[in-house]
Amino acid sequence: MIERARQYATKAHGDQMYGENPYTYHLGKVVEVLERFKVTDPDILAAGWLHDILEDTPTTVEDLWDEFGFSVSALVDAVTDGEGGSRKERKARPYALIPRIPGAIFLKLADRIANLEASLDEGHDRLRKMYTKEHPGFREALYDGETALKMWEHLDRIFDPVGVR
Repeated sequence: MIERARQYATKAHGDQMYGENPYTYHLGKVVEVLERFKVTDPDILAAGWLHDILEDTPTTVEDLWDEFGFSVSALVDAVTDGEGGSRKERKARPYALIPRIPGAIFLKLADRIANLEASLDEGHDRLRKMYTKEHPGFREALYDGETALKMWEHLDRIFDPVGVR
């Protein structure tokens, strides 16, 4: 299923780019982060390949349900932004859904970590600044004190490498 998700995402994202790389570069990095933090659930790993597909392609949640079933489609849907004019409005939907869908927090954290690590590696400060500003609200909405603690610790270290928190 994971390989099928990779192929499906590659086809759906087509010629889209992630900076100077094909978009699948980012999707692969999200899956790598999940694996680095010992996430082995095939549904979550498949959703790693598919996590941006509803926002960035004509693919619908029904398409994902038909192809991958309830769990994968629910995970991808949970991390998908909602409608709204501002970023804060668009993020309200996933912030409400993620805590209710088992495994969705791993997916969202892996996406956030992959984006931040790419931003730091490539010297792009815009994304880091935006995520730094959002981090307190992100943490308040999604941190439950028990799920994905190693991922949260890693994310916190990215924002506060010297432990000033």
